[in-house]
Amino acid sequence: MTWGQLLGLFGGTALIVAGVTAFVTKLVTERALSKWRRDEQRQLETLKHALSESQTLFEAAIASHASGQDLFQARRLAAVDGLWQAALLIRDQLSMPVLFFTLLLPSEYDEALAAGGPCHDIIESIAPGKTQAVLEAAKAVERERPHVGDTLWLIFFIYRAVHGRLNFLIDRGRQKGHIDDWRDDSGLRQLFSAVLDEPTIADLYRAGNDLLAIRRGIDVLESMLLREIALIASGRQSSIESFENARQMRDAVRALDHG
Repeated sequence: MTWGQLLGLFGGTALIVAGVTAFVTKLVTERALSKWRRDEQRQLETLKHALSESQTLFEAAIASHASGQDLFQARRLAAVDGLWQAALLIRDQLSMPVLFFTLLLPSEYDEALAAGGPCHDIIESIAPGKTQAVLEAAKAVERERPHVGDTLWLIFFIYRAVHGRLNFLIDRGRQKGHIDDWRDDSGLRQLFSAVLDEPTIADLYRAGNDLLAIRRGIDVLESMLLREIALIASGRQSSIESFENARQMRDAVRALDHG
């Protein structure tokens, strides 16, 4: 056999081997790809099933949360309405001192203590027992405190305390024969300072002959109550208020309790 024949023989064999190798490689690759596709398809179906279950659970959770929020919001609205009714009771039953301090100048207060004096009937209408009874009735709203939130509760607390303090000043003045200017009462100023900013405080206390000052103070507190109520009623106020939102007022109230 010549060298040419030998090379031809090996060349042909090489071609055959290369062809078989290519065929086998292709077959193995196709089988591997086919198995990979089947595995991928199974995994995809498993994933689709898991996603479908998750979506169902998520939608159920959303529906449950929405239903719970609706019930809680309804409870909040009822609690807020009860608090406002308590505020109206206070305004209706304990507002005579506000009227008294609005009608008379400090220099005229003591004239009302004498029978027949100006606004003497207002003095007579203020009874400690009545004041306490109204404050106790308004206190019943405390059971709904978790549903109204710290901010609204603290404003109401100050609103109630201011009216109680004004009634106390009149009753104390009647007993000692001299009614002090409400601006000179440190307790009342502490109450206002717990929720009002410095410019508003300065406006209330800037002049002793400002008859409308105490009325403005009460109106500001009522406006604060109504603004907070509107936020809750509209749903814009979160049902879980942050501590920081009411921290300063809460600290101020604690200071009053320990003062």
